[in-house]
Amino acid sequence: MRLVWGETTEQRVMPHHPTSQILAYTQLVARQREGIPIWVLIAAPAGYGKSFFATTCLRHERLHKRKWRVAAPSGVAAVNIGGCTLHSLLQMNAQCVTRLDDESVDAAALTEVEGIIIDECTMVDI
Repeated sequence: MRLVWGETTEQRVMPHHPTSQILAYTQLVARQREGIPIWVLIAAPAGYGKSFFATTCLRHERLHKRKWRVAAPSGVAAVNIGGCTLHSLLQMNAQCVTRLDDESVDAAALTEVEGIIIDECTMVDI
């Protein structure tokens, strides 16, 4: 059977040899169900489907009414996944200092988020 990437995650048809994307997605869903923290770095060449995988995971979370945010280091990458830039998400200035106040509405909104997907994370210099 193979996984049919659609609006619901219940449409499953598995192939004889599952793709790495299907295996990763299945693992993420299982970890989420068990309440295990998820930290994933997907490093692959261009055209592999990293952004597609990230948006599929986000659809799964939205289907289950969980609050997630999506961000990327560049505006182009952010637009491609329907998110915002990291600077915008964290309200950072050009020196990478956040303007978020601990008591602000925006900071409170971030604490309610269950997860953040960062696309093109290898472009981030920490």
